[in-house]
Amino acid sequence: MLMNFNKKKSLKADVFLITFIGIFLLTAFNSIFNSLSVALGSSIDYTTFLMPPSDLFGDYFKAIFSFDINSSLRFSLKGLDKLDIILNEYLQNNNYKTLNPVTGNPSNLNGMPLSTAYYVMNLRLMALINPLVLYIANLFFLLTLLYLVINWLLVSARDKSLFFLAVIFSYPFLFFLVRGHLFSWLTTLSLFAFLVSLEKKRLNLALLFLAIACNFRPNAIIFLPLFLLVIQNRFISNGVKIIFKLMLFFLAIFIPCLLIANYYYAPYTLLNFVEAVANYHSIYVLGKAGLAYGSSLYGLIMSFDPSSKRVEKLILIASFILICITMQLFIKKYINRLSFVFIITSFCCLATSVFADYYLGIFFLPLIFLGMNSSQEKSIPPVNIVQVFSCILLLGPKNYFYFDSGLSYQVLLNPLILCCAVTYTYIDALKHFKNFRSFSQ
Repeated sequence: MLMNFNKKKSLKADVFLITFIGIFLLTAFNSIFNSLSVALGSSIDYTTFLMPPSDLFGDYFKAIFSFDINSSLRFSLKGLDKLDIILNEYLQNNNYKTLNPVTGNPSNLNGMPLSTAYYVMNLRLMALINPLVLYIANLFFLLTLLYLVINWLLVSARDKSLFFLAVIFSYPFLFFLVRGHLFSWLTTLSLFAFLVSLEKKRLNLALLFLAIACNFRPNAIIFLPLFLLVIQNRFISNGVKIIFKLMLFFLAIFIPCLLIANYYYAPYTLLNFVEAVANYHSIYVLGKAGLAYGSSLYGLIMSFDPSSKRVEKLILIASFILICITMQLFIKKYINRLSFVFIITSFCCLATSVFADYYLGIFFLPLIFLGMNSSQEKSIPPVNIVQVFSCILLLGPKNYFYFDSGLSYQVLLNPLILCCAVTYTYIDALKHFKNFRSFSQ
């Protein structure tokens, strides 16, 4: 007999309040630990969950300064003399400027056309605007986008405030803020808007936001199965239409940005871009330079077995199979909508060989989804409670202890948390499957 299949046993939760409190406490505890460690004489490189001062805003300024620029740029602002020294050092000694020893091309050609066009246009503006002022303007632009997205997805002023504060205090946002990797949160906000558009059943707008995210970070294509949230019938024919439209939106952004980037920086061509991506793969994946401050399953396995050469392919194949299985479980209603969003989000992290921690902001997506639909539920099932707290753990820093190599144990903890939560979700789905089989017989 079908027993307790649809029964909600757990307590109703205030999603955004719990999210804010959880993230704030995790960040506060880690900050206190790191501050005490430095006060007791530990090296800041092995205690902070952020970037050391020598790499402040590196992903913005180093990347931009790697293109052809006027070395006479000045950054000085009153009261920021030390920052002026750091940025001038980026200008003179920039490892992003290195040449590929095989091709002789610059090594800064691996960025997507959208991000490269964004950088070269910022570079042009630096001739007119103090680079520091321009960077601050970029931060205000991103915060404005965050406010607009939150204002769009939530109704309650209280929920808006709690969610905004949760984002600001989260580890991926603080990490981005110090590292200066604007595109991580432009990608994340695009995915926020994508999910909200889906929930509002505005499919073309959802496709546009997903195309923008893919133009910043191609692995965002993993979120394509979430269209099953709104496709109620004719999955194959509707799916083909969605994929075709997504390709059109993607190319409508990719091609013009490629032309703009090439116009301002001649070495940036499609052929050189493909070549640079292969070089990036050899250094950051095969060479394991991308393990630090990362949360991928590849990083977890490589920490234990650095000699394996097939791990990346095996993870990709296994992830593809499991995503297909997850889609079937959702279609057959063995997992609910929140579980579906959580699993797809988890595989975006687990299946990506280099998944830097400032991209962990995607784990707000299941929390957003639950918060948007909480008025329709009187309580939250236990499996979803596990998922919610897993997301909160992912969004808080856990850089307390380090390997001798300098890698934080967070490199192991984050993928382990996800693997356990995803496995538990599948076990819960199997229980429902058995109950359904028993009932049907």
